[in-house]
Amino acid sequence: FALGSWRARPKLAITEAGLAVRGWVSSRVITGEEIALIRVTEFSRLARKQRLLEIDTTDDRLYVFTRWDLG
Repeated sequence: FALGSWRARPKLAITEAGLAVRGWVSSRVITGEEIALIRVTEFSRLARKQRLLEIDTTDDRLYVFTRWDLG
């Protein structure tokens, strides 16, 4: 479990080429031209506020990150 958790986070990094999104198997770099929208959504769950970072790309992909994904 610990090894899988180490590989899973962080999933988002800023590089010179753009935003590097890492998954379980591969990584992808999203350039500035590919980003359609970046927003932070907030909702209440179990009496706590949860925030999500959403990145919408021009090729209709939606990346959603929690605070655990960001490291």
